[in-house]
Amino acid sequence: MRRAFAYFIGVIVLGMSASAAVAQYPYPYAPMPYPQPYGYPAPMMARPMYMPMPAPAMYPAPPMQKVFVYGALTNDATSAQPNAFPVPPHWDGGPQPGAVRQVQADIATLPVVSKKELPPEARGPGCSDFPDSCSPNGNQPRWDRPIRGHGHFIAESATSFLVSFPTSRIAYNTTIPGNTSPTDFPQALCVSERATIGYVFHTGWGFRGSFTYLNSVVTQAVDNTVGSGNIVTTPFMQPFSIFSPSPALAAGIGVDNFDFKQRIQMQVADVELLKETHFLDTTFLFSFGARHARVLQSYTASRNNPGGSAPGLNVFLDHQDVDSSSYFQGWGPTFSMEVVHPIVAGFSVYANSRGSVLFGTDRFVLNRGQQTRTVNGGGVATFTDASNTTTNFDSRVDTSLEGEIGLQFGCRIRRTYVYSRVGGVFQRWWDVGTPTTANGNVHFVGGAARVGISY
Repeated sequence: MRRAFAYFIGVIVLGMSASAAVAQYPYPYAPMPYPQPYGYPAPMMARPMYMPMPAPAMYPAPPMQKVFVYGALTNDATSAQPNAFPVPPHWDGGPQPGAVRQVQADIATLPVVSKKELPPEARGPGCSDFPDSCSPNGNQPRWDRPIRGHGHFIAESATSFLVSFPTSRIAYNTTIPGNTSPTDFPQALCVSERATIGYVFHTGWGFRGSFTYLNSVVTQAVDNTVGSGNIVTTPFMQPFSIFSPSPALAAGIGVDNFDFKQRIQMQVADVELLKETHFLDTTFLFSFGARHARVLQSYTASRNNPGGSAPGLNVFLDHQDVDSSSYFQGWGPTFSMEVVHPIVAGFSVYANSRGSVLFGTDRFVLNRGQQTRTVNGGGVATFTDASNTTTNFDSRVDTSLEGEIGLQFGCRIRRTYVYSRVGGVFQRWWDVGTPTTANGNVHFVGGAARVGISY
């Protein structure tokens, strides 16, 4: 009983002194089992990882010859010693086992092995004696090289369909005796195209550039056939307002035809520094950079009466037009954040937001022109050509906020990740003016479809 108990204690002590028990594991840190399969794939690693190249080949020992090294590895070299190896039971000839020497057994001296030549995870205790050899950034053996992940290119093409809501979108005002009511342009559908290209290094840092172009044109038309009673005017103060009835219509000649047009155009360029990171299955992409933006909003109205004849008056031309434009241009910083979280079977939800501050100038221009060609009953011709112009320059700070949320589907083809997105979009631009005013805001609401690739 006592012998059994002593044997059991001896086995425990021997096991605790084995290399595995003192943290001399044979495998160094390995790469992630698979790159992040959602959003922008990032086959990067959180820290440099070291994989040893194959150790120098050892001379093969003779058949049935074994070398036993007991205890944990030390910093001292270990080599074979004479009479340190058991003799096989079928030994034929030669000296007795007790007299066997290393030369007679044809055993080559083993290579020198020390902690400095092992990966950090296999060195065990005692690293304080060799801090340089135990540090991943220390002096590594010549066959010890770091393994790092790969960077990847990113590219995306997006088309957005947005409805614009400027602070003022009046086309014209109609006055009926006792009541004046404005008539707005119909909601403008803005088509926006955006192209993005960039590169993310294995560390998660990268860069990208993007360009966005938005354009929208909406028109409105109205005819006035009443010589008195209905008054149609544009949303400007005199002398920049055009009106109906015209002198020709007031005399009972022709019809006043109005045509109105509103235009919104934006050109935005971004250059950014990226940082990509992950938390569990969620991918985060942060960016900081510079933005240059041009925002042009214009309004055009024209009134034309083809003319005709009436008692005592012949009208050959009666035309008025007015146009206004608000043009903002500025530079400034831009910030953005994107989140992609997987759901199931390649589907993910994504959301992104962006904020920008632009320092620039706004130029507001207003022009009005008038032309008439009439001949009265006495044969006296009256030709009128008049114009008025005003221009206003203003320095200002514009801020903008953009947000998008939607559904993503993607798949991986070897190293390439291809995805498509559909989501809702909201944008707000403060203090960029409106088509008819120098000051005002504009915001957009709509949807976006995107196609992207990461390689």
